[in-house]
Amino acid sequence: MAALCCKPCELCCKFFGTCIDEGCKCCCAVCTKPCELFHDFCCPTNRPSPIFLTFSVIVCGLPMIAGIIGLASGTSDPCDQPLFIYLAVSIVLNLLLIGFAVHLYLAFSKPYTGGPHDSNPMSRGSHMFCYDPIVLVFFLVFGGLLVMTIMGSVWSGTADQCNAEILSSTSTAVGFGWAYIIGGGIVLSFSWCVECGRVKNQGHIPVHHAGQNITVIKKPSLVERLFFPRPVPVVANPVPPPN
Repeated sequence: MAALCCKPCELCCKFFGTCIDEGCKCCCAVCTKPCELFHDFCCPTNRPSPIFLTFSVIVCGLPMIAGIIGLASGTSDPCDQPLFIYLAVSIVLNLLLIGFAVHLYLAFSKPYTGGPHDSNPMSRGSHMFCYDPIVLVFFLVFGGLLVMTIMGSVWSGTADQCNAEILSSTSTAVGFGWAYIIGGGIVLSFSWCVECGRVKNQGHIPVHHAGQNITVIKKPSLVERLFFPRPVPVVANPVPPPN
């Protein structure tokens, strides 16, 4: 009697369990490709992560567009003159910041030579910090962005009677300026960690010499390791010969 009563429950559980199992497989199959694309973009194995470059293009590119719109819609009203100055300088500063992000991405795209100043991300970054003039220009530009963002915040806060278009463009540029000042260092540090992890996961530092080709073996991605693990071959110890 107990077996007969439990049989329907067992069938129901098996039915729902099969549905859930098949549903999970279907969801994994659907999500695999987008996850693969995001992983390959965020953490590629054959090049630096473009996170900081993408961040710079977005956070610096949008205020440049807003600045151009504001300059094109401005008037000769004396109230607009400080905002004109801010937008013009902001466009130049943001363009230089995008250029620095491109320079940094290209610098870390080169293979590591294995020399004393280029054996890993730390040594390459330290050498660039001390000897690369573009890094010095970046710190000067970053300081200029900080000063101009403070001035833009003050000017836009006291310019209620100015042209609405240029005031809106100034507010947009100020907002993105603070976003870069606050978030730029965080994103750059995260990109640095990803680069260190990329080199470490390769198992060795790829050393490049003139005339030699580099062969990079693509490792399984995160989704492959989680959902499609490959069996690791087990090598048994040889059986000793009989005495």
